[in-house]
Amino acid sequence: MENQPAANPEENMSSEQAQEAQRISNCPHCSHKLGEDQAKFCPKCGFPVLGTEKEKDNFLRLLKANQEVLADAKKKINRVKIMLYIIGGLQVFLGLILFMGEMVEDSAIVGISSIIVGLIMFACSVWVKRKPVTGILVAFSFYMLLHIANAIIEPSSIASGLIMKIIVIAVFISGIKSAYDYREYEKKLNPDAQ
Repeated sequence: MENQPAANPEENMSSEQAQEAQRISNCPHCSHKLGEDQAKFCPKCGFPVLGTEKEKDNFLRLLKANQEVLADAKKKINRVKIMLYIIGGLQVFLGLILFMGEMVEDSAIVGISSIIVGLIMFACSVWVKRKPVTGILVAFSFYMLLHIANAIIEPSSIASGLIMKIIVIAVFISGIKSAYDYREYEKKLNPDAQ
């Protein structure tokens, strides 16, 4: 006859674990209320409530590592937001100068379009705060489309500010990877938040 799993979870536990299970009413890690038929792990956070000290230490070590990755991802996402504020501010400032002056042909049109680009960058920075992956991807796509369109209209513009363009693209790429990491680790650490 095959060994079948016991219907009652307490039958799978040692008598010592069963006694400990009766003593513990809340998860020691997240304070989630545990039922009488609790398993070895907290159903909310995964903490090994009835685990060995080594299992508990491993859980806490992994949790700390995940929190460090999350904090690093947040820093890189914040860099993208700051960069978007700077780009947006410069575009609005340049647009106002062009709009008020007669520096180039059709100054008013160029100035207004520059202000619009700046406002879009500000909007993307707000979007990055709420939905990092989507916001950064939209901002990066918009930034690239602007430079591609500018290069088609005026090919000599490709070389101007090349180092700054490379730095901005590198920050965007780092931000995109960090936004994906942030989303993944945020789900792991706060499953109820999603």
